[in-house]
Amino acid sequence: MSLSGTFSTMALGDLLQWIEQGRKSGTLVVQGERYVKRIVVSEGCVVASSSNDPTDHLGHFLLRFGLGDEPDLRRAIQTQQQTRAMLGRILVTIGAVTEEALQEALHQKAEETIFSLFLWREARFEFQPGSMPSTLAVPLNLEINDILMKGLTWYDELQHIRQVFASNRTIIRRTDRPIPDEVAPADSLERRIVDLVDGNRCIADICLAVHASEFVVSRALHSFHEAGLVVAVTREAPARTPPRKTFNGLVEEARSLLRAGEVEAALKVINEARPLCPHDFTLNTLAREAQDSFARRVYRNALKPTMVPVLVRSLESLTGERLTPEQMFILSRVDGTWDIRSIVSVCPFPEAEALIQLTGLKESGILEMREAKEMA
Repeated sequence: MSLSGTFSTMALGDLLQWIEQGRKSGTLVVQGERYVKRIVVSEGCVVASSSNDPTDHLGHFLLRFGLGDEPDLRRAIQTQQQTRAMLGRILVTIGAVTEEALQEALHQKAEETIFSLFLWREARFEFQPGSMPSTLAVPLNLEINDILMKGLTWYDELQHIRQVFASNRTIIRRTDRPIPDEVAPADSLERRIVDLVDGNRCIADICLAVHASEFVVSRALHSFHEAGLVVAVTREAPARTPPRKTFNGLVEEARSLLRAGEVEAALKVINEARPLCPHDFTLNTLAREAQDSFARRVYRNALKPTMVPVLVRSLESLTGERLTPEQMFILSRVDGTWDIRSIVSVCPFPEAEALIQLTGLKESGILEMREAKEMA
């Protein structure tokens, strides 16, 4: 029996209990504000999960824990594009990670993909009954009750964290107290997070730099805050600009712009409409169509994948610029050797978003694009 609805009509906990008590087999598809996650169940137990959130992807998950580095990931992705082999297997072959570390990371990644659903305020879901895939890349056997307990713990933690850090735009600075090794051991994720706290970066900046989700970074920063090691410089959630039109009016405007070939303008209108109804199926379908169209157009007309971005201005001169966390991430990877394809491959956000930011940096005169042969 299929079932669909939203988290406002059926809470995630109730949905998972329905699956367990009925010993259901099939796939639970959950559409969030920007991403889709899938949970595969067999006779009421979770056996697999997947997600199109870049921070849930294996490469970024490994980078988060210092297993390999961005050049390793770039090489592995290039090899995968040529061979269609599994990314994890490639990373083991080139010596970036061990087999044992890979298996442990795959299991943790699958669990985190599921637990993070408890942090979504709203989402649309559909349970699709059916048989299981014949093979699973990471076979799991997770009991629903265990998922409920850990997921609800995450939710309670997040509410506590938001009393200190109201949004991912909260800027954090260090206090005068030294960071004890037992709180943030050398080469740990916690150490890399706290080393990025400088009074200028916000939580979103740090998330991108360490390839981690907002919850993972916020939880670490919150523990530092409770220990008196960091404080919030600003903690107000950014005010939303009132919409120009109704939700339906914005969707129709975006559709008209897309038909007229004004893809970037359509994307801006879609982003304006998203907060009004973030889980609307029509809006999300339109967004994917616009993103795919934008990526094709940019690669065809403006930014060849083999072009090398070069800084026209120094990073120091950009201090007063209103740059987004995504733009700062891209700029920190511009070194005169990485081409556009390589930079996009390591961005912990969607390809279309990376291309939008690269285009904006080029148009604002911060970057220029050169052919690879010019850099030889």
